[in-house]
Amino acid sequence: MSKDITKLSPTVFELEKFLFFLGSLLAGMLYAAIILFFSSLIFWTISNEGEYRKLIITQGLVLIILLLEKLTYIPLSLFFSLEWYSSPLSLGVITQYITSKSYVIYLMGSFSLFKVWVFYIQYKGVKQLTNQKNWIIWLAILLTNLFFWSLNALLAFLNISTLI
Repeated sequence: MSKDITKLSPTVFELEKFLFFLGSLLAGMLYAAIILFFSSLIFWTISNEGEYRKLIITQGLVLIILLLEKLTYIPLSLFFSLEWYSSPLSLGVITQYITSKSYVIYLMGSFSLFKVWVFYIQYKGVKQLTNQKNWIIWLAILLTNLFFWSLNALLAFLNISTLI
């Protein structure tokens, strides 16, 4: 938006700012809903007791951790001009030295110390609420998170803002 600021009339610029705000608001609500409800639904499928509400509460804690991760991106972006996938708390920095493939960098940039914390919280919560074997719980958590990381990397790779 900032590259077009001199070309736009004040009315059109304000409209674009509003549309950007609206899109960010919808994306945030969709992100929270997917983390809370979709992940809980997947974990609920391996549950014997049917504790869907309690799984949503567990995912609520996970959502708070993921929002804290997003909060760390703000100072990194403002003070060091780093993108989210170049966070020193993720594997994106190391991957940038190994390969130049964008999708791989975005995928590995999605894996951070916060995600390890999320794994731990999810494992403890799902283990407490289900009586499944450990390998089933680990597999469900790993595949669910891998799906989200792959989707996140795909959306970053496609650069949705240029496609619209």
